[in-house]
Amino acid sequence: MSTGQFILYLICLIFGICAKPSAIRNLRVTRSFTMSTATLTWTPPTTRTDGTPLTPDQIANATIFDDAATPPMIGTVTGAAGTFMTPVLSVGIHNFFVVTNDTTGHSSAPSNVASITVVATLANPSAVTDLVAVLNP
Repeated sequence: MSTGQFILYLICLIFGICAKPSAIRNLRVTRSFTMSTATLTWTPPTTRTDGTPLTPDQIANATIFDDAATPPMIGTVTGAAGTFMTPVLSVGIHNFFVVTNDTTGHSSAPSNVASITVVATLANPSAVTDLVAVLNP
Protein backbone atom coordinates (compact mmCIF):
# COMPACT_ATOMS: atom_id res chain seq x y z
CA MET A 1 0.00 0.00 0.00
CA SER A 2 1.38 3.39 -0.96
CA THR A 3 1.58 6.30 1.50
CA GLY A 4 -1.31 8.01 -0.31
CA GLN A 5 -3.49 4.91 -0.10
CA PHE A 6 -2.66 4.59 3.60
CA ILE A 7 -3.70 8.19 4.24
CA LEU A 8 -6.99 7.62 2.38
CA TYR A 9 -7.50 4.45 4.43
CA LEU A 10 -6.99 6.39 7.70
CA ILE A 11 -9.39 9.14 6.59
CA CYS A 12 -11.96 6.46 5.80
CA LEU A 13 -11.41 4.69 9.10
CA ILE A 14 -11.45 7.81 11.28
CA PHE A 15 -13.93 10.09 9.50
CA GLY A 16 -16.00 7.66 7.43
CA ILE A 17 -15.13 9.51 4.22
CA CYS A 18 -14.53 6.54 1.97
CA ALA A 19 -14.52 5.59 -1.66
CA LYS A 20 -17.09 3.04 -2.81
CA PRO A 21 -16.24 -0.66 -2.55
CA SER A 22 -14.90 -2.18 -5.74
CA ALA A 23 -17.37 -4.29 -7.70
CA ILE A 24 -17.43 -8.08 -7.47
CA ARG A 25 -15.97 -9.52 -10.69
CA ASN A 26 -16.37 -13.27 -10.34
CA LEU A 27 -20.04 -13.97 -9.67
CA ARG A 28 -20.89 -17.59 -10.55
CA VAL A 29 -24.19 -19.47 -10.56
CA THR A 30 -24.92 -23.18 -10.13
CA ARG A 31 -28.39 -24.62 -10.69
CA SER A 32 -29.96 -27.29 -8.52
CA PHE A 33 -31.34 -30.12 -10.62
CA THR A 34 -33.73 -31.38 -7.94
CA MET A 35 -35.33 -27.98 -7.26
CA SER A 36 -35.63 -24.83 -9.33
CA THR A 37 -33.13 -22.94 -7.20
CA ALA A 38 -29.62 -21.65 -7.85
CA THR A 39 -26.58 -21.04 -5.69
CA LEU A 40 -24.62 -17.85 -6.37
CA THR A 41 -20.99 -17.63 -5.27
CA TRP A 42 -18.47 -14.78 -5.41
CA THR A 43 -15.39 -13.39 -3.72
CA PRO A 44 -16.16 -10.20 -1.73
CA PRO A 45 -14.09 -7.18 -2.81
CA THR A 46 -10.95 -6.39 -0.81
CA THR A 47 -10.39 -2.85 -2.11
CA ARG A 48 -12.29 0.36 -2.65
CA THR A 49 -12.48 2.15 -6.01
CA ASP A 50 -9.53 4.37 -4.98
CA GLY A 51 -7.33 1.33 -4.24
CA THR A 52 -7.52 1.54 -0.44
CA PRO A 53 -8.19 -1.68 1.48
CA LEU A 54 -11.71 -2.85 2.21
CA THR A 55 -11.56 -5.25 5.15
CA PRO A 56 -14.28 -7.87 5.79
CA ASP A 57 -15.48 -5.98 8.89
CA GLN A 58 -16.14 -2.91 6.69
CA ILE A 59 -18.63 -4.83 4.51
CA ALA A 60 -22.19 -4.47 5.82
CA ASN A 61 -23.87 -6.78 3.32
CA ALA A 62 -24.32 -7.79 -0.28
CA THR A 63 -27.62 -7.24 -2.09
CA ILE A 64 -28.61 -9.85 -4.68
CA PHE A 65 -30.66 -9.01 -7.78
CA ASP A 66 -32.46 -11.12 -10.42
CA ASP A 67 -33.71 -9.18 -13.43
CA ALA A 68 -36.49 -11.76 -13.97
CA ALA A 69 -37.98 -11.10 -10.51
CA THR A 70 -40.47 -8.42 -9.49
CA PRO A 71 -39.10 -6.59 -7.57
CA PRO A 72 -35.59 -7.44 -8.82
CA MET A 73 -33.95 -7.48 -5.36
CA ILE A 74 -34.23 -11.10 -4.16
CA GLY A 75 -32.18 -11.02 -0.97
CA THR A 76 -29.16 -9.96 1.06
CA VAL A 77 -26.35 -11.68 2.89
CA THR A 78 -24.78 -10.12 5.95
CA GLY A 79 -21.12 -9.17 6.13
CA ALA A 80 -18.48 -10.46 3.76
CA ALA A 81 -20.34 -13.68 2.88
CA GLY A 82 -19.86 -14.93 -0.65
CA THR A 83 -22.74 -17.39 -1.10
CA PHE A 84 -26.50 -17.06 -1.61
CA MET A 85 -29.17 -19.64 -2.44
CA THR A 86 -32.09 -18.25 -4.40
CA PRO A 87 -35.72 -18.96 -3.66
CA VAL A 88 -37.50 -21.22 -6.16
CA LEU A 89 -37.09 -19.67 -9.61
CA SER A 90 -39.70 -19.38 -12.32
CA VAL A 91 -39.18 -20.98 -15.72
CA GLY A 92 -37.11 -18.73 -17.96
CA ILE A 93 -33.81 -16.85 -18.10
CA HIS A 94 -32.47 -15.32 -14.88
CA ASN A 95 -29.64 -12.75 -14.89
CA PHE A 96 -28.15 -12.23 -11.43
CA PHE A 97 -25.86 -9.51 -10.12
CA VAL A 98 -24.63 -8.46 -6.68
CA VAL A 99 -23.89 -5.06 -5.10
CA THR A 100 -21.60 -4.78 -2.06
CA ASN A 101 -22.61 -2.27 0.64
CA ASP A 102 -20.06 -1.04 3.17
CA THR A 103 -20.61 0.04 6.78
CA THR A 104 -20.36 3.75 5.84
CA GLY A 105 -23.33 3.58 3.45
CA HIS A 106 -21.45 3.31 0.16
CA SER A 107 -22.42 0.80 -2.52
CA SER A 108 -20.27 -0.79 -5.19
CA ALA A 109 -21.08 -0.88 -8.86
CA PRO A 110 -23.00 -4.01 -9.89
CA SER A 111 -20.97 -7.20 -10.25
CA ASN A 112 -20.62 -9.14 -13.45
CA VAL A 113 -23.84 -10.85 -14.54
CA ALA A 114 -24.25 -14.60 -14.01
CA SER A 115 -27.08 -16.15 -16.02
CA ILE A 116 -29.04 -19.36 -15.80
CA THR A 117 -31.99 -20.79 -17.70
CA VAL A 118 -34.64 -22.70 -15.77
CA VAL A 119 -36.50 -25.13 -18.00
CA ALA A 120 -39.85 -26.69 -17.20
CA THR A 121 -39.15 -29.78 -15.09
CA LEU A 122 -42.28 -31.65 -16.13
CA ALA A 123 -44.04 -31.45 -19.46
CA ASN A 124 -47.81 -31.08 -19.56
CA PRO A 125 -49.76 -34.36 -19.52
CA SER A 126 -50.81 -35.74 -22.89
CA ALA A 127 -54.41 -35.18 -23.93
CA VAL A 128 -56.95 -37.98 -23.49
CA THR A 129 -57.41 -39.59 -26.89
CA ASP A 130 -59.80 -42.47 -26.21
CA LEU A 131 -62.81 -40.69 -24.72
CA VAL A 132 -66.04 -42.62 -25.37
CA ALA A 133 -69.58 -41.55 -24.57
CA VAL A 134 -72.25 -44.23 -23.99
CA LEU A 135 -75.94 -43.42 -23.62
CA ASN A 136 -77.28 -44.76 -20.32
CA PRO A 137 -80.49 -46.83 -20.50
